[in-house]
Amino acid sequence: MPFEGFKRFNEEAAARGEKSLINPRNAAAGSLRQLDPRMTAARPLDLFIYGIGIIEAASSRHDIARR
Repeated sequence: MPFEGFKRFNEEAAARGEKSLINPRNAAAGSLRQLDPRMTAARPLDLFIYGIGIIEAASSRHDIARR
C-alpha cells in the first residue's frame, strides 16, 4: 500500500468515524485477509512484481538451488 494511499485511507476512515490503520504494511496484509472482496477492492493497494521465472522438473531442492 503506497504511503499516500495509506494516509488518504486513514483520513477518510477518520471522517467516517472508523478506526484508522496502524501502518501500510499491516494495512495491506489485513486488506488481503478480508472476507468481503469489496472491502479489499476499496483499499488503495499496489502490486510490484520484481522477478519471474520457471522451474522445470528437479529431483531435489538442491537441483533447484544450483540453477
